[in-house]
Amino acid sequence: VLALVMVTGTAAQAQADDTVTWSANYWNNINLNGIPAVERSETTLDYSWGFSSPVPGEIDANNFSAEWATRDYFEPGVYEFTTRSDDGIRVWVGGSQLIDNWDRHAVETDTAYMTVQSGQLMDIRVEYFEATGVATASIDWQRVNDLPESDTVSATINPTSGAPGTVVALTATGFPANIGVEIGVGRVASEYDIVALGTTNDGGILNTTVQIPEFAGTGEEWVAVVVTGDNALQAVSNAFAVTSPDEATCESPYTVQAGDTLYNIAQRCRVLLDDLIAANDFILNPNLILPGEELVIPEPDEDADPAPTFTSVSFYLIELGAGDIGCGDALVQETVSVEPTATPLTTALNILLGYESETYYNALDEADAVTVEEIAISDEGEATIALEGDINVAGICDNPRILAQLRETALQYTTINSVSYTLNGTPLDELY
Repeated sequence: VLALVMVTGTAAQAQADDTVTWSANYWNNINLNGIPAVERSETTLDYSWGFSSPVPGEIDANNFSAEWATRDYFEPGVYEFTTRSDDGIRVWVGGSQLIDNWDRHAVETDTAYMTVQSGQLMDIRVEYFEATGVATASIDWQRVNDLPESDTVSATINPTSGAPGTVVALTATGFPANIGVEIGVGRVASEYDIVALGTTNDGGILNTTVQIPEFAGTGEEWVAVVVTGDNALQAVSNAFAVTSPDEATCESPYTVQAGDTLYNIAQRCRVLLDDLIAANDFILNPNLILPGEELVIPEPDEDADPAPTFTSVSFYLIELGAGDIGCGDALVQETVSVEPTATPLTTALNILLGYESETYYNALDEADAVTVEEIAISDEGEATIALEGDINVAGICDNPRILAQLRETALQYTTINSVSYTLNGTPLDELY
């Protein structure tokens, strides 16, 4: 079932031309395979077929696919493309894929942004497949921002010095609102590696963290880079000076700077995070410290490594109709960036419980109230994981999906050979 939704903008915003003509192809299969059964021109891509065929007598009401192509003129600026789909949808503009939601799913809305540097005609292509159920389709785009000047974007990092592996706070400003960007790190006046993706807020600001690589050499200078996907806008941060780990200590008291976190301070000062919190008992919420506050820095622990090593975690979601789990489904691994942590499995499970994916199905997306109470791993690699809360099951197909997602999320770690879960004290496999 498909729908690409129409988005209404203000009169000042440039939108899809109502007179655009689409070249449409339809197939009686879900893979756009072979010679199209129907080829025709259409003046809209805004349909509501219900349970009927898009072309009665020639295309089936279920298990069909379609492709639409057109060309439109885009003035310079930032454009928002919005789709709403129920079953697979993909969109390309100017040769770049903006939306990829190519699976079976309930109705979902997808939004993507593109920066157009100069007025130009661009090709637009939409692919779609319908498995079963209701079928609708529509697409629109609108110009949502003027083109920012390249000299208006900026990026800053804090702190500006520290040992290899230091996590720094990164702030980028001057970008279009709600636009996807790539985040990279590299040596000054050198190439950089993309390490993460992000999205600016309503004010065109990005706040995130990046890690200076563990292999960075003492005396080197590194920068963070924020760039739009089309490379139209790029901001390079101030330099970070890499110091020897032995030099990375702090004077006490330490004055909190904008962008600081307790973890960053502990890492930079080579103290244990728990020791830092204990030395500053006025802190009621360790996740909230304010610029200007003065912290007592305990003596460095030369024998302990204060820095957790995991800055990303993985867990498993469901690709519907692609395997032999549940109702013919398959597991797919999803990886996300996280604040540095020494407990990756706990972090991965906490994210999985309630995670909403734009691409894959999560049988646990309504389980955000479930908590991980305990994880015990024996010397033989047998893990016992205790969960507390209520898991809402959408249907019988979700039972094996839930078990498979939780099992494989734990078994990805080499220290775990087998795993068993309990929910409110009851073995999970007895419940599902």
